Amino acid sequence: KLGNDNWGSVWSNWLIFVCITSLSISIFFSEQVSGNQFFVKIVLGSFALLIPMFFLKFIKTEFLIFNDKNDDGILGLGINKKNHEKLNQIEAFVKSQVESQNQKPA
Repeated sequence: KLGNDNWGSVWSNWLIFVCITSLSISIFFSEQVSGNQFFVKIVLGSFALLIPMFFLKFIKTEFLIFNDKNDDGILGLGINKKNHEKLNQIEAFVKSQVESQNQKPA
């Protein structure tokens, strides 16, 4: 099971976007947004979205990864409820083939 590291970049990109946008609006449109509670609520809501985005990277997804002789991943398959049983069969078949090849005398 692996976590999705892409959420870390989404989180940081959102943080940068919110900071730059809110700073730009407050600098260039300071007269329009001064004392405007709606603008403050929008900025705080945008920052509040960072909290669930941070925790999304901890959600684990199950993968089946086939490695080559150098232990590099050559094929990775995401496992969901629909294909879990089929992938278990494929994994058992591949393991049996590898074990039978390892048992052959050289």
